[in-house]
Amino acid sequence: MPPGLFEMLSVRAHREKHNLRFLSHWGSGFHARHKLEKLQVMFSYSKHNDDNGTTIRFELRDDTQDPNADQVSGAGMWSILLPILMDLEELLHSYTGVLVERLMECPSCKLLTFIGEWLTPKETQGMATRPCEECNENIDTAFLVQPREKKRVDIGYIRQRIQSARDQKS
Repeated sequence: MPPGLFEMLSVRAHREKHNLRFLSHWGSGFHARHKLEKLQVMFSYSKHNDDNGTTIRFELRDDTQDPNADQVSGAGMWSILLPILMDLEELLHSYTGVLVERLMECPSCKLLTFIGEWLTPKETQGMATRPCEECNENIDTAFLVQPREKKRVDIGYIRQRIQSARDQKS
């Protein structure tokens, strides 16, 4: 891992835009609670013993008291995680010669089997589920990429435009 990357990301995570209240901070990670949503955020890194690589891990957990009820949607979680990931991406671009492999953990088998597509999620956004190559479980794509925004349609506005178009033709 490039020198200072974890420290700079930790400082950026303290920015007001992330709305995080830090619970603990240690040499290779931090644990925070979101101020507005019932979410916990954990960030940590670990160096590999067999090569010079480092794994950077982001975790978001629903912080509701009922274990059977998730109150924060996948879109809500991504709205919190994505700005932090984009801060990391911005920091990575400031280093030269850094090889980055973006992977996502399967929620079922806990293996890194999905490509991290948060920069270009279009293919996965169009799918409801995606099969894990290891456990063959169909995983909700909201766990893998931010859900596509649904555009709200104002029927009254559309009718008004159709009517005005008809009036212009007459």
